[in-house]
Amino acid sequence: MQRVEIDEAAKAHVAELNVAAATSNEFDWANMKDFEDARRGLLRDLPDLVIQDEGGRIVWDSRPHDLMLAGERPDTVHPSLWRLAQLNNIRGLFEVADGVWQTRGHSLANMTFVAGKTGWIVIDPANTVETARVGLELANTVLGPRPVVGVVYSHTHSDHWGGAKGIDPEPNARVVAPAGFEAFVLAESLVASEGLAPRNNYMYGEHLGVGPCGHVDCGLGKATEGGKVSYLPPTDHIGREGGRLTIDGVEIEFQYAPGEAPAGMHIYLPASHVLHVADNCYASLHNVYTIRGSLSRDASLWSNSVDRALQFGDAEIVIGGHHWPRWGRNKVRDFLTQQRDALKFMHDQAARMMKLGYSAHEIAGMVELPPSLARQWHLRGYYGTVSQNVRAIVQHYLGWYDGNPATLNSLPPREAAAKIIDYMGGIPNVLKRARDDLVAGNFRWVVQILDHVLWLDPDCAEARSLAAVAHRTLGHTCENATWRNAHLSAARELAGDVQQIGAIRDSADLSTRIPLRALFDYLAIRVIGAKAATMDILLSWQVTDTEEEFTTHLNNGVLSLVNGVTAEAQVALTRDTLTSLIYEQVHPTKLPMAITGDRAAFDALWSVMETFPDNFSIAGRAFKIGERTCAQPG
Repeated sequence: MQRVEIDEAAKAHVAELNVAAATSNEFDWANMKDFEDARRGLLRDLPDLVIQDEGGRIVWDSRPHDLMLAGERPDTVHPSLWRLAQLNNIRGLFEVADGVWQTRGHSLANMTFVAGKTGWIVIDPANTVETARVGLELANTVLGPRPVVGVVYSHTHSDHWGGAKGIDPEPNARVVAPAGFEAFVLAESLVASEGLAPRNNYMYGEHLGVGPCGHVDCGLGKATEGGKVSYLPPTDHIGREGGRLTIDGVEIEFQYAPGEAPAGMHIYLPASHVLHVADNCYASLHNVYTIRGSLSRDASLWSNSVDRALQFGDAEIVIGGHHWPRWGRNKVRDFLTQQRDALKFMHDQAARMMKLGYSAHEIAGMVELPPSLARQWHLRGYYGTVSQNVRAIVQHYLGWYDGNPATLNSLPPREAAAKIIDYMGGIPNVLKRARDDLVAGNFRWVVQILDHVLWLDPDCAEARSLAAVAHRTLGHTCENATWRNAHLSAARELAGDVQQIGAIRDSADLSTRIPLRALFDYLAIRVIGAKAATMDILLSWQVTDTEEEFTTHLNNGVLSLVNGVTAEAQVALTRDTLTSLIYEQVHPTKLPMAITGDRAAFDALWSVMETFPDNFSIAGRAFKIGERTCAQPG
């Protein structure tokens, strides 16, 4: 079967599915209210917006999306996703209510400005310093300059606090966050950094070029920006009981509301009747589980938090960390009620079927929102999907094991792939069948079966090529922005195009806020347990500029902090040097530090430290460690 035939079949499949969606009654195409709301109150737009960092690198560039979206929808973009992409590209400064404004579309997340007696109170200061600075400058230019006298973090995800230093708060500015904020921020930055970098790249399409066959949107915003991630610690915390604060003459009511984030809160402005619901509600179905990687969220708790938002019965406007506001008391109530019910429906139906004995993967194909919810534009699956969410709900209660002993200790992927492919008659036979399935339009199956081939032989050129076609086709028919990005990223990787073209974020400022004890916890996860299993090493660490001292003990393949023991060697260094050492930014021999005692003990410890790659393969089953390419271990 010729490649031309396969490619033509894939293109025809894409066009057919997307044309069918464009004419389907499943979508309320006549309802243009979102476009009206997304443009309402626009005071100043941001045409041809390009944002650069101090070094002149572009961290945000609206022009490629502007150019693409100025034309007709291409066959390679799902019509519903195209609609959202147009909405998310409306950017500028908007008046929400008397005394309340938002900047939208210049960052992944919104910034909200509340006018106090003397200055601004900023809710969620964007993702990076550079984009936050643009938002503040726009507000000051249009509305008149004001100092920032208050900052509110609605929840723990970095796109809502990373730009804090870009708004240059006054030295005595109050910084308000939900209780537990620092603990969750630091925990995520130490282990998974809100998802591993390669998985983030896949989900947000950070290695994709913008265009009809590439990046179109992120679902909850236009794109992720680059730049410097900053951190300002909170001065005030809102506990589980909620509370009221008056900041610069503005009364603010806070409602503790975990859900989309482990520590989050709703923010109500009684004077303007504006309710900010953080990321608990926005113009998409939520992510109970996010494919960048994260702990599964508690859908029942989340639904309850949204239900409690309805207690603000006199709210006339609802806003959030993403997308556009909704005006009118009835609209607010309908929006919150439908968002709550979608979460509760997924939770209750997943739990019901779980108790009937169905597995998570079975349930994922069986649960659908009722039409009364599914037809709401703000509950379309642009960011989360029903299938991934119900899997997460089952996993939240039951964990990874499905109860079937056949999966209790199954073969790892590479060994299983060898057996599966052998049973199917070998790779050539599988490739022949895969070609037939590609032409027949069975793309989900093709990526699944060829994944086994790539575990067995990551360098199989035809498997990579066929899988790339299948992933590309799936991406071009996805309504969900993150699924599209993931499939197209896989296709790009399989084609051998893994050049870094996405925005780069610098989180060095956050690392300076991490307690030193927590830094040693990070060092502990770098220990290669098998290599360190027989070692017994004690080291003393003297941090000269903070006058702190720690002793680490490597034993049983585990690095722990201990007290009251004598170390074999002493390492004296500054906090910055320790940070560079632990985060493997610089090799120990190039760092300014003094080692006394048994230098061999330090060298032995460092010989069992893992070096984490900046990137690794996901779809291609091969990855780079330094200069060496090897098969990814099963």
